[in-house]
Amino acid sequence: MITTAVVLAAGLGSRMQKALEEKDLNKEEKESIRKGLKGMILGLDGRPMFDSTLQSLIDAGIKRIVFVVNEIGGHMIKEYYGKKIGFVKVDYALQKEPLGTANAVYCAKDAAADEPFITMWYDNVYPLEAIKKLVRIKSEWGAIGYDRDSLENPHLTNIKKEKIRQCAVMQVNDDSELLKIIERPGDTLDNYPDPEGKILINMGLFAFNKRIFECCTKITPVERHPGKKEYEIQPAVQYGIDKLKIKMVVEPFYGGVIDLTALEDVPGAKEFTRDRKLSF
Repeated sequence: MITTAVVLAAGLGSRMQKALEEKDLNKEEKESIRKGLKGMILGLDGRPMFDSTLQSLIDAGIKRIVFVVNEIGGHMIKEYYGKKIGFVKVDYALQKEPLGTANAVYCAKDAAADEPFITMWYDNVYPLEAIKKLVRIKSEWGAIGYDRDSLENPHLTNIKKEKIRQCAVMQVNDDSELLKIIERPGDTLDNYPDPEGKILINMGLFAFNKRIFECCTKITPVERHPGKKEYEIQPAVQYGIDKLKIKMVVEPFYGGVIDLTALEDVPGAKEFTRDRKLSF
């Protein structure tokens, strides 16, 4: 079982920052958004939203968490979480420049050492059952493939349908092994059903071993924003499958995820975490 989690918390959250002054948030929440720390937005209980995912990590058996942070807001995470969360050890890795998710994963190389690990985004709240599935995957690499129908269920998630069309879709074979991960599929989303006809969406939940670090250095950057190129994790995954012949098993999952991409996501996210119970 995998016992290390790498949390990608170095993004700048530029989309949320643009509309920051339009929303009724407290001083601390606005400061965290300015520093890219959307997971620090407070729930109705006054605790950061991402604490829900941390509770799930603890309950799933994770023993060590590595936060990949930036120089702008990293100190806020370090001051809040320190070196331990309950019995879980906490380490930190620095991403000096915002060069994308593959670069962020690579920045965790020394901290992760040779241990297998799972990855996730700091601006999402993931359910316990999805994390349990991921840490128990026995293949070299693994991923959670969210059933699109569950992501379109308003009782399970606050994600907007247009956001789903921008997420990567995972094409698998009859053995649930990833063949291709397609970024921003848009209108072609329905072209990649799994053998049961389901559309599997990636929401950042991966399981890797140390071979991912080599893959992160072999890819070319893509222009996600005008004039700004980044190294993204999806091409690194594809490189590992195509060039290194790594097998990645995709576990289908029917369930929700709470998204904090934009400020309009915040009210729904707070409602979804209303009744959470935290042990730390």
